[in-house]
Amino acid sequence: MNPAEASYPAERHYTVRVRPAAFQDLEHIRDYIASDHPDNALAYVGRLVDAIAALSFMPGSWPRVPTRHIRDLRQRLIGSHRILFQVVEEPPIVVVSRVVHAQRSLPPIIRSLKTES
Repeated sequence: MNPAEASYPAERHYTVRVRPAAFQDLEHIRDYIASDHPDNALAYVGRLVDAIAALSFMPGSWPRVPTRHIRDLRQRLIGSHRILFQVVEEPPIVVVSRVVHAQRSLPPIIRSLKTES
């Protein structure tokens, strides 16, 4: 069969929801960067926000976080930060839980996510 004639499933778009803790994380990141580099703060947080918005397309392609405690917890690395999110298939939703520095230890963060659920 010619690839041009093949039928492919329609692209599925997910609604992206950002939890309050993730919004607070973005504000803290902005404030931290602005203390030394005010011109860079909004640009960097803008990159993070763009990456969060892009999770509406194929969110399952990002790697899973190895944990038994939270179902389908995934991550996307942008710069020096990790966007933590879950994918819900029905209805198609991505829930962004946190945006944290990539060097932070994940177990305490995952424990805090468990208590929010």
